[in-house]
Amino acid sequence: MPEADNPSTDALQGPRQGLRTDAGPFDVDYGAILACIHCGLCLPSCPTYRLTGEEKHSPRGRIQMMRAAADGRLELAGDFSDSMGFCLGCYACETACPAGVDYSALFEAARAAVDDDAERRGTLPRFKRPLLRGLFLRKGRLKALARTIRLAEKSGLRRFGVRSGLLKKMAPRLAALEPMAPPISPVPSDRLIAAVERPAGDVKYRVQLLTGCVMNVSFADVNRQTADLLLAVGCEVHRAPAQECCGSLHGHNGDLETARRLARTNVAAFDAALPLAETDAIVVNAAGCGAFMKDYGHLLAADPLWAERAALFAAKVKDVSEFLATVERPTPKGRVDAVATYHDACHLVHAQGISEAPRALLAEVPGLTLVPLPDATTCCGSAGIYNVLQPEASAELLGWKMENVAKTGARMVITGNPGCALQIAAGARRLGPDVEVLHPVTVLHRAWLGSETVQAG
Repeated sequence: MPEADNPSTDALQGPRQGLRTDAGPFDVDYGAILACIHCGLCLPSCPTYRLTGEEKHSPRGRIQMMRAAADGRLELAGDFSDSMGFCLGCYACETACPAGVDYSALFEAARAAVDDDAERRGTLPRFKRPLLRGLFLRKGRLKALARTIRLAEKSGLRRFGVRSGLLKKMAPRLAALEPMAPPISPVPSDRLIAAVERPAGDVKYRVQLLTGCVMNVSFADVNRQTADLLLAVGCEVHRAPAQECCGSLHGHNGDLETARRLARTNVAAFDAALPLAETDAIVVNAAGCGAFMKDYGHLLAADPLWAERAALFAAKVKDVSEFLATVERPTPKGRVDAVATYHDACHLVHAQGISEAPRALLAEVPGLTLVPLPDATTCCGSAGIYNVLQPEASAELLGWKMENVAKTGARMVITGNPGCALQIAAGARRLGPDVEVLHPVTVLHRAWLGSETVQAG
């Protein structure tokens, strides 16, 4: 790896373009690169460095490679592409960094440059852009696929494909991922939640709710429960009918162009449903979505037509636990008699800096005993579509997570991101221990509204 030389004065002036001629320049904030002081405090927090012990798979190593690429001394293909693809994008390094390096912005720019370069070379995985730009661009497409999968489940076709080995013969990679496939809700949440719902008593807040893409079709119950909790604390809840995927999967996987397109769509959709100036909060119950939407202001900062609205939108975004922790809460009507542990979703704890709010809310649940999870803030290996693109590394990280879950003796794992929930549930089935995996919203719903009592350990 090229050694860093001393930065010149003009290098500190901002963006700098690499000198590559094969696929255009690598545009990156050079000042952010130079902010890294190479102290190494990020190394113990980085899952891929812990997996490999290799400098090129550490945050500071990747930043050095970014600098070399920006200087025109390193091609985007080869080691650079491999390293950026191996990164989880968990941003644990940002939490550990004493210099405040904006690694997330650097990483997204690098991923975008790598994928653009690979697309020109014809080496980009064939399914990647069609998956992101096709399936996750319009919620109607995902809903149509969800209906097909649910039909296959109800008819027994999905089970037959797995048990007979037919799926493994026809699509071995898909067969390996099948255990992590999300369940399909009987009805999507945009049919369970009206465009506007009002509380039984006085309206204290006017909020908007992201129903999302995967959450909408696979965790419709969690979205409905979120709306119920918001109504219980006096919120008038608005569901923007024209909302689409937040764009996080695209932005974190090298397709910033589509991410910006989706950000504009959502800003317009939410502003039309309830003017942003009149919105007290845009409530999100998926950590990855919330983190990305809080970054809309940065994402569209260079767009004069959208920058101001995007910044206002981003300022309104709140994780559901972040919002509920600041309002007066109802007296619980039920109990959750369980020994549980809490896994910090990366994009909640590292990207949004939210750790105490969900724990404080859960501490108020009658009957719930919350035990600490060792290494709770280390990624479980889900990381968007990382378990699709890097299945071996993902599986090893999941193994670590399940070993730590077993140490707690808990019978319930609580986590605030759908990808984490699916990953840990798959780990419980394959590796053990036998645990129930729930969203904090579900636990709070059972306690606040007395919807269900759990005997889980």
